[in-house]
Amino acid sequence: MKVAVFVVTWNEQIMLPQFVAHYRRVLGAGTDIFVVDNESSDATRTIARLLGCRVRVFRSDGLRDDINSLIKSTEWVPHRRKYDWVIVCDCDEFVDVSPELLMRASKKGFTVISTQGYDMVGNRGTDTSVITRGVRATGEDKPIVIDPSAITGCEFAPGAHTAKFHGRVSIWRHGCVLRHFKFINPAYVVARYAALRERRSPLNRKKTWGGQYEMPASDVLLHHRRMLRAARVVK
Repeated sequence: MKVAVFVVTWNEQIMLPQFVAHYRRVLGAGTDIFVVDNESSDATRTIARLLGCRVRVFRSDGLRDDINSLIKSTEWVPHRRKYDWVIVCDCDEFVDVSPELLMRASKKGFTVISTQGYDMVGNRGTDTSVITRGVRATGEDKPIVIDPSAITGCEFAPGAHTAKFHGRVSIWRHGCVLRHFKFINPAYVVARYAALRERRSPLNRKKTWGGQYEMPASDVLLHHRRMLRAARVVK
């Protein structure tokens, strides 16, 4: 089975090596990973190329959720005849998927798999492999695992929480777990929120996309502490 992963990145030098390792562990060492990078100022693109990813750069006037959604909707389409399944996601989204699960989905007639999402919560370090506890996050229930032989195209809404699909559409809801690694430690999430707040484009502000990044650092830390208390082991 041939699977490709398409990911939009910006300054993901911490997360990208772990992201690539995850998908090549669960799907096989030969899994193709397409990195669509939004002008990262860190080592993201260098790391991606060293890890054998295919890299394309796009420009925008800061964080533009409409452009990110358009890329997620279209980037995989020219490659659809090369792969049995494609995954379209962000760099902090680790989907628990396997060739066996994808084969089972195909046998059941499903052409899209929607995830069951969890915000994973850590307290120190940046190693996602040791973060086992999370909080159920319905905002991470995303239809991002796609059979491109049946789905001919789609339009993701900003954030990729929902999508309109074209072709033979049959959605397996909560077919697999998605682990969202934004809250890996307090310092990381405060710094990430601050960076994304600064990058919010005028359009994102007008549309209120990414409004959570306006949260003061003190509130981010309080939210993180509450998540730590509520977190349970995610299996």
